[in-house]
Amino acid sequence: SGSLSNNQSHDGRYDITVTPISASGIQGAPATSFFIYDSQPPVVTQTSPAVNLADSTPTWFGLTQNTISATLSDAPKDIVTHGPNMPSDSGLNYAQTPGDASWYNGTGSGVNMSVASFSWKAGTETSAPFGYNGTTLTLPTPSVPQEGGDAGVMDVVVELITADYATVGTEVPNKMTASYTYKFDYKATTITAVSKPAAGKKYTKNTLELSGSAKDEGTDPNLRITKVEYSHNNIDWYDISSSFTASSTVNFSASLDITNLTDGEHSIYVRATDRGGNVSVAKQTTFVVDRTPPTPPQLTFPLTNYISSKRSVGFKWTTVSDANNYLLQIADDAGFNNIVNDQPKSAAYAAYKGQLVATGDANFGLPKDGTYYWRVAAGESCEDGVNVSAFSNSRTLVVDTVKPTVLEVSPSPSSSNKITNGMVTFTLRFSEPMDATVNPAVTLTSAGGQVMKIERTDFKDNTWTGTTVIPKGDSAMYDGNAIIVIEGAKDLAGNLMVTDNSKTVVINTGPAFSTVLFSNPANVYEIMILTKSSESLGAPPTCSVEQNGVSTPVMMNFLKQRYYAGSYKIDASNPGKAYIYLSGTDLHGMVGNGYVQFVVADLNASQRLSIA
Repeated sequence: SGSLSNNQSHDGRYDITVTPISASGIQGAPATSFFIYDSQPPVVTQTSPAVNLADSTPTWFGLTQNTISATLSDAPKDIVTHGPNMPSDSGLNYAQTPGDASWYNGTGSGVNMSVASFSWKAGTETSAPFGYNGTTLTLPTPSVPQEGGDAGVMDVVVELITADYATVGTEVPNKMTASYTYKFDYKATTITAVSKPAAGKKYTKNTLELSGSAKDEGTDPNLRITKVEYSHNNIDWYDISSSFTASSTVNFSASLDITNLTDGEHSIYVRATDRGGNVSVAKQTTFVVDRTPPTPPQLTFPLTNYISSKRSVGFKWTTVSDANNYLLQIADDAGFNNIVNDQPKSAAYAAYKGQLVATGDANFGLPKDGTYYWRVAAGESCEDGVNVSAFSNSRTLVVDTVKPTVLEVSPSPSSSNKITNGMVTFTLRFSEPMDATVNPAVTLTSAGGQVMKIERTDFKDNTWTGTTVIPKGDSAMYDGNAIIVIEGAKDLAGNLMVTDNSKTVVINTGPAFSTVLFSNPANVYEIMILTKSSESLGAPPTCSVEQNGVSTPVMMNFLKQRYYAGSYKIDASNPGKAYIYLSGTDLHGMVGNGYVQFVVADLNASQRLSIA
């Protein structure tokens, strides 16, 4: 006799042989038998949903769970393996390996389904009788509450009894009782918002920011969203749960690599999973990948090499499809290294210098006169940045606010700024290139008040040329300082000159002579020559008379201011035309000439008029 351990170490088959021996020592035929010793009840090798029966922490399941099941085994090896996971009061935590190897590798005495029990209770609902297949016991999951289900979760308490075929008389001593709780999460989660990417908006970078929020529906404080995933095709999913801490309401975010996405419309799907494994309906949002910049605008005004008389200049260009901003750059160098119109801009354009406008025109006040260069790029705003086109061809702009002036006036022919009668050419040199289509009015006003218009003959660049005629024979009206008045000229910028009357020229036409002839009563062949000069002379004029090619000087005597007289004896032997030549020098050194023609009659006897 002896005792067997109840920790499975002694479990197995025991063979018994009994040999009878008489009192006289005679042995009879031996009798043999055996018995099975099984000290342990079946264990649970698998549950669905999976639960550790040694841990009281509830396991959660959701709407996709259709059954609750437990798989039993009475195999000693399974008892050794799974015993530590059974309830602590089951005694299975310390199950040992039997010494009987065959027993250890066998199935034990078997699971007794007629004695086993499996049920649950959820609120007021209790389970129907369990079913089984082999050694797996199965129950349907509880119904979703139709009323009063705001909590979103309920406790499902499972009661399980396992038993094998070992008996003591009619008793089944090997039983294990387990009670464990599930949390049935019967409300699905919801993606409440996808804030990024913004639906239908454009994105230009290779990284897309994804963010939004999700909620596990219900009021129970233990509800948790445990996972959020995204997909581009609603098939392949990627976990972004590291961006939040599990809670009933979460805000998720992730930076997605979209380098391989081509330009065009794309979709992104987001779904959330709660503690019970409930997966939300995937929320879809669309966005547009656009990495193609707009085409550059065409400049329309000012035209190239435009010259402005104002520093405030209006700029215009063509608008471009897809562009919603334009970057105007104005520089004082052709390389656009010094942008003069840089203004504060939005963060998306922080890397660009210039003036940002939303339309096809802009105004800017340039800081000073000079040459400027301008160009425009088109910008397309995206949610995460901008696509900026190449710059247009640049144009040149000259700002000139200074009115033109006349630097000098040069008459020709002249001597020391003195001119005389006849045609005189005046050359005006302006301070800058001028608009040759706008002809200035140029006049010459003599000291005597005579106004002469100087007519244009040429106008090119900054040089204007014109002519006028200084009349002869009226020195009193013309001689002296004459004022040149210039007005109405414009430079290429359209700046109108201030009337210039500061230029003068000296007119000295030389004297003219008015001459009459008188006969001398005392000498029939002598004539008196009387002349009047148009201005005072420095000396009496010289005079000569020419008859038949022979010139004879005549002494002219001063009579009174500007009057002179002399006499000449006619050579009657040389009849025909005769000429009187006069020449005098005025007080300015200008020489004037005059002549008079007269006829000497033929006084030969054959030609005399008979008056008898």
